[in-house]
Amino acid sequence: MDFDFKVELPKNWEQKWGEVEGKAKEYNISLRREGGKISINGKSPLGKFAAKVLIDGDVAFVKIIKKPMLITKSSIKNEVKKALKRYG
Repeated sequence: MDFDFKVELPKNWEQKWGEVEGKAKEYNISLRREGGKISINGKSPLGKFAAKVLIDGDVAFVKIIKKPMLITKSSIKNEVKKALKRYG
């Protein structure tokens, strides 16, 4: 079920990390960052989701490792890209 994709990040993504954490908490999403590695876990009305993100410079390599069955991969990819570009 895993699937991968990459996202170009804004140059100032590290300066916005506090904002990212705040938004995640609003939606009951757990973020754990250790250097350039980020683990994401959350729960939606349709089920649980999880991802791992590896940051290399201004590129995020995203691996979705758990998703609700009723949500398409393309929907998740679009939402993650939108969030990373906005807050990342």
